[in-house]
Amino acid sequence: MKIQFSNAAKSIGRLLSINSLLVVLALILCTAFTARAQNTSASLRGTVSDVQGAAIAGADVTITDADNGFQRSQKSGPDGSYVFPSLPLGRYTLSVTKEGFKAFEARDIVLHVVDNLTMDARLDVGKKSETIEVVASTTQVELTNADLSGTIYGKQITELPLNGRSYAQLLLMVPGVAIDNGFTYNMKGLQGGADLSISGGASNANTFLVDGANNVDVGSGRTLLVYPSIDSIEEFKVERNSYGAQYGGNSGGQVTLVTKSGTNQFHGSAYYFGRNDVLNANNTNLKANNPGAPTPKLRRNDFGYTVGGPIKKDKIFFFWSQEWNRQITGRVNTGRVPTPLERTGDFSDQANDTAFNSANTVGCLPKAGLADPGNGVGGAFTASPNNTAATGAGFIDVIPSSRMSPAGVGVLNTYLLPTLPRRRPDTQASPQRLRLHGRRADQEGQNLFLLVPGMESPDYRKSKYRACAHAPGEDRRLFRSGQRHSLEFGEYSRLPA
Repeated sequence: MKIQFSNAAKSIGRLLSINSLLVVLALILCTAFTARAQNTSASLRGTVSDVQGAAIAGADVTITDADNGFQRSQKSGPDGSYVFPSLPLGRYTLSVTKEGFKAFEARDIVLHVVDNLTMDARLDVGKKSETIEVVASTTQVELTNADLSGTIYGKQITELPLNGRSYAQLLLMVPGVAIDNGFTYNMKGLQGGADLSISGGASNANTFLVDGANNVDVGSGRTLLVYPSIDSIEEFKVERNSYGAQYGGNSGGQVTLVTKSGTNQFHGSAYYFGRNDVLNANNTNLKANNPGAPTPKLRRNDFGYTVGGPIKKDKIFFFWSQEWNRQITGRVNTGRVPTPLERTGDFSDQANDTAFNSANTVGCLPKAGLADPGNGVGGAFTASPNNTAATGAGFIDVIPSSRMSPAGVGVLNTYLLPTLPRRRPDTQASPQRLRLHGRRADQEGQNLFLLVPGMESPDYRKSKYRACAHAPGEDRRLFRSGQRHSLEFGEYSRLPA
């Protein structure tokens, strides 16, 4: 919530009623004041002169916000100059009067975030009651700064379609802003990432300000702490290069966001944005590999409201915004699981896979077959009756059940059975996989090595063989038993040098 004070010096004496004080106190306890820092406001300056160009000193210069009555006044200096720093954003009217001259009035001066505009006033000789009225240009030129920047205005923010309703997406409208790896347009909080390179700078070297307060995690430099509702943002400015010395701490872009404030009229809104998988096409990989699986679940609901108005007309205003983001997402993942034969200790599936034959391997197994570190104690390794002619009837590829660890078998039985056929090596995927679809477990299949302690000894590790669809040199364990001759469940991969 934002509370804005206007003309506080003139109204402090009028807020002595107990009811008014109680209302203000309650609002203070529930909210925080908006700090009007220099780099979230704007300024207006200029020179007062006559038609001959001579400076006019002591002229009364007044600036008034057309929407909420906020007003400041001062007299022009000896050189005719005036300056109004730290002005809230808004649409202003500038009035200049001086005895012996016609009054000057410039309307519709729009100040955006970090603007530093110039508006000169030229007074004609005449009665003070006469007024020269000027309408400010819609494209006012910045004459005091040489920064390279871009501003995104309120109407653009609320009317452009945004998947995820994150204002970080809108930064891409500014020239020189590019997406870096890790940028997420539809996630917020710790799952989100504002990885944006501004004018070629590092994506974690940007400053994000919300009403003057830092809004980026100082550790990562990429996680935004607060995502103001799109409907609560007045505008924001992206300083790309050559910005002023008031910006420090980061060498990248400077993003300054200002939220809305109340006016003399009450305004409010309510909104809802939703996405549903009923309207989505099925996942391409899921459709190709598991046609019967339903479309991954997606339920996204973004809804909220805003309300703003005066607490005391022309003096104190409030603006309140609240939004909820709720999402349920199904994910499509794959995993490797043991085949039915491998669960019994029979590795003929691996041996018979001729696509992986090499000078050092028969299928996915060493050319000499499975090595028995126990030398047959507790049951000798044997050849599978499922061996093909290419593999050889005497090829050793079966570990007897008597050598299997009961604990290891228990872990193995927690794996789901495969549902899809083995893949060929040119797919660069594991031969068999387990596919997880959202909260469902749609199985596919996998190739899992069952190793016996001793196989990872230095002598055994020197042997060169090719494992199915694993990266060179991978060495992973899913389970390890402490028994010397027990079975291990895991994966072991070596490729020939």
